[in-house]
Amino acid sequence: MDENYKVLYLSLDWGSVGFTKNMLWGRRACIQVKSKNCQDEFHIVYWDGQELFDPSNKLTYTWEEVEPIYIWLFNERQ
Repeated sequence: MDENYKVLYLSLDWGSVGFTKNMLWGRRACIQVKSKNCQDEFHIVYWDGQELFDPSNKLTYTWEEVEPIYIWLFNERQ
């Protein structure tokens, strides 16, 4: 297993999107979300610890605007 990141599956059974935001605050991650443009498709946004950034359109989003599926949480202990 790679020591540089952890992959987490976000299930709303174990926590709300608000819980996830609080858990990730101040930590870097890539987050797979449901696409806003293509039905049944997915997209990756970058969480820098404070903002969700979409590199494809160079916009930032709030947590209320996205539906997270998977999280690649980067190890900050390098």
